Amino acid sequence: MNPNEKRKFSDLELEEIFIDMLTVERGLSLNTRLAYRNDLKEISLFLKSHANSLLTAEERDIRDFISQLHFSGVSAKTIARKISSIKQFFRFLVSENIKSKNPSLNLDRPKGESKIPQVLSESEVSLLLEKSMENSSPGGKRLYCLLEILYATGMRVSELVGLPLSSLGKNFSHIIVSGKGDRERFVPLNDTAKKALEDYLAVRDQFLIKSKKKIPSANVQLKWLFPSSSKNGYVTRVRFFQELKRLAVECNLDPKKISPHVLRHSFATHLLERGADLKTIQQLLGHADISTVQIYTRVQNKHLKRMVEKKHPLSAIKAGVGKN
Repeated sequence: MNPNEKRKFSDLELEEIFIDMLTVERGLSLNTRLAYRNDLKEISLFLKSHANSLLTAEERDIRDFISQLHFSGVSAKTIARKISSIKQFFRFLVSENIKSKNPSLNLDRPKGESKIPQVLSESEVSLLLEKSMENSSPGGKRLYCLLEILYATGMRVSELVGLPLSSLGKNFSHIIVSGKGDRERFVPLNDTAKKALEDYLAVRDQFLIKSKKKIPSANVQLKWLFPSSSKNGYVTRVRFFQELKRLAVECNLDPKKISPHVLRHSFATHLLERGADLKTIQQLLGHADISTVQIYTRVQNKHLKRMVEKKHPLSAIKAGVGKN
């Protein structure tokens, strides 16, 4: 298959990929996952009855489905939940480059869905990096390299694990990332990320398959920066996520609050706090619309409010009121 062609997934395959992500990355309960699954099966059946599928669905198809729910007397609360499931599902497909356009983007957002992104403090990120750097094994060097590049660039986890070896710039000064819509962007690397990359490349060959029975897979592996024995030939997002969770436990951090996406949010938030403008952050993250990154100003405002409440002289006076 041409590597530039998108694979054709069945509705069932797409549901399973999404549910796997909810299980591994978000750690959602069985009942919550079942609710998501039921919502997806319901819209899938509706689309099939109209000779369509989740992969080919457009905005009008989803609006027709929601109209049917209203017509059937489904409660507003249940419809809001289903819309939330649908929006998260299609957002995930676009983030994984499985679907090029999000057909649910313009749906009315259910109340309470918009949330401020979870981020780590700079000290928490430093702790993860320092702990990872202590492991000098090939696997340790790979994880440290993944983390350094992720936090240095803010790229999506799917972009990171699927980086081709050819994406590296001269002297590792930058990486060319192929993002959504096959748009390429130039992402610079700092000195720490460069050093982590150099150390990892010295042991990269140890992740290549040596078995003669797997020569086709081995040939596929050669093109990737982070090769592995997976079906695609590179380390999977699930494997990276699992190693990150394990590292969080070693650092005495809550593994439920740490994921590659949280590190992406942290990258953007920390840049903003240090004076970077939204346009620069937008370009680094690979967002087509600057409005997408404006949510990070809400994170910054929340942080500033917390700091004022904690550090302002009047806060200290109030804290002492009533104490003898």
